[in-house]
Amino acid sequence: MTGRGIAVASVHLCLVASLTLKLQYDRAVLPHGWAKVAPVDPSLPLRGRYVSLVLDVPWTGGLTPAGRTVGLRVEDRLVIAEPEERGIPAEVGAGRARLTHPIAFFLPETAADPSRRRPGEELWVEVTLVPGALPRPLRLAVKRGGQLDILAVE
Repeated sequence: MTGRGIAVASVHLCLVASLTLKLQYDRAVLPHGWAKVAPVDPSLPLRGRYVSLVLDVPWTGGLTPAGRTVGLRVEDRLVIAEPEERGIPAEVGAGRARLTHPIAFFLPETAADPSRRRPGEELWVEVTLVPGALPRPLRLAVKRGGQLDILAVE
């Protein structure tokens, strides 16, 4: 490998390392909590296996939302939506807020599709709440009989 190739490889390594450090820092510092999700068919032009998830969280803003955007916060380890003027687009009704834009949870090639659930089971996701952006998914769980069982997605 030439000196130029080593320099390019070093720059790439630094970029990946800095992104990894930023995501680890965000995970340690920013709030994170659990939210019920509804899987949807992905239509993004991305390659790879992923499940597209729409967050469906409790709404604390009364009957009519101020605009069509919400802010998210964590209360007792659960994600809650509240009115926010410059928040995330959502549909609000019946005490629930459903985010308009789905988030992608990427899966290893060998993992089973976690969106296929039996009757009585709900899919949940733990997310990091990033200010001014969509939540970042961390891990999946299934709720059965009021208990969250974390999925080993490998």
